[in-house]
Amino acid sequence: MRQLVGYDFDLKVLDDYGETFNLGAERVERVILDEIEIDSPKNSESVVNMINLQWLYFNPGFKFTYDIEIYTDDDFTQELVWHREGVPADSLSIAVDAILPPKEYVWMIWCVDEFSNRSRSKPGSFKVTE
Repeated sequence: MRQLVGYDFDLKVLDDYGETFNLGAERVERVILDEIEIDSPKNSESVVNMINLQWLYFNPGFKFTYDIEIYTDDDFTQELVWHREGVPADSLSIAVDAILPPKEYVWMIWCVDEFSNRSRSKPGSFKVTE
């Protein structure tokens, strides 16, 4: 995938009648293959409110920020309950500034570069206890 960076591509579609349409040109600016690793909480760890999300040092070699999301851990209808965008790249943790009711949650952290390319961590899970 990294070999595609810098190349221009023409986006074309072929309709049912054999006609080809050029939708425009695009360029791959960056392919993010590195993954952020969650440190805590994870593996259904029990936490009380005043949650502090932590991750390991991440340096992909380009300018970026973090976006962080917490969802309810429901197999059918996960609901976004908290998020923060634009967390500085030198951060290793963030305090959740919301009271989450006792329940199971998953969280993930995204690396977002200057071109809005994104790469997500594996989800971390936790339980809020009273």
